[in-house]
Amino acid sequence: MRSTLKDIKNKLKKICPQLTRQRLIIAVAAAIAIIVFITVAVVTREQKPKRADGGELPQVETRFPLDCADVYFGTELNQAIRLSWYDDTLRLDDGAPTYTRLDAELHPVTGRSSRLIFSSSDAEIAEIDNNGSILAKKPGSVELTVRDEASGLEAKAFLHIIQPVTGLLMDKSTINLYTTDTGMHLRAIVFPENATGAAVKWYSKDTGIVEVDRTGHLKPVSTGMTEVVVSTADNRFSAKCFVNVINEIIKAETVKILNKTGTQLGIGETWTGLASVLPANARNMSVEWESSNPRAATVTKNGI
Repeated sequence: MRSTLKDIKNKLKKICPQLTRQRLIIAVAAAIAIIVFITVAVVTREQKPKRADGGELPQVETRFPLDCADVYFGTELNQAIRLSWYDDTLRLDDGAPTYTRLDAELHPVTGRSSRLIFSSSDAEIAEIDNNGSILAKKPGSVELTVRDEASGLEAKAFLHIIQPVTGLLMDKSTINLYTTDTGMHLRAIVFPENATGAAVKWYSKDTGIVEVDRTGHLKPVSTGMTEVVVSTADNRFSAKCFVNVINEIIKAETVKILNKTGTQLGIGETWTGLASVLPANARNMSVEWESSNPRAATVTKNGI
């Protein structure tokens, strides 16, 4: 800078050697003022600032340098609103309200009196005051708008509020299934009830014993014991149920004597009874015989 001032002074002396010291100082100051004005009047169209989402912004003509890393909105000459962020995600802690903030500035600073007004598209999800303080209440997404009261110029940001899963349970820890069952449902319980991303996935540790589909429906395959597991999509939480598949005990419903028609016996004669048990797949097929009149005829347990 010193060499520049010296060069300007020497050039002015060559052009006007008769200048007094006082007039020389005034001339140097005027030359510097012209150079500064030309520098700051450069239009920053070449910077082509972008939105945070990658979209093109309207061209803004300004007399101050733009930082393209920031987000600007503006259509009028020398006007733009800069936001501290454009798209953000906030996690609720233990379901309690959580606070954050959005900073906004109107550029350039012209000295005129203006007020920025902040608003939320859904105050039940998140509130914002005119200082940019945000109170997040429940999971969801909101659009936050910052408006210049004087010009009507607006800037928008988007806030996504999520409620993390804090726990996972299954409605049963142990069950018995029979091989003849059509199956049953297990239910997964995610905590809290309003958790974001509450989807779960199911799997059986031995599909040769029991199969499970994506809804938690069990289908017995063969006898044995295995575990059915449910977990959150991010695998942070899981729960399991022990499943025991056994053969079903089918009880006998009726017993029918097959050869009783026209049976007549003389004294000392014997007869062997034949019986069938229904249903045919009853587990206990054995029968016992008895006589209604032992004085007239006796019968063994085997039907003789």
